[in-house]
Amino acid sequence: LIRPATNGSELVTVQLMVSLAQLISVPLFLPAA
Repeated sequence: LIRPATNGSELVTVQLMVSLAQLISVPLFLPAA
């Protein structure tokens, strides 16, 4: 449940956090990589 971003900067912050989470989590799920 993600609440709508109130402004552009907040939206960018959310996108950055999601991108970082993906970069961190992908290697954990793919140890062979």
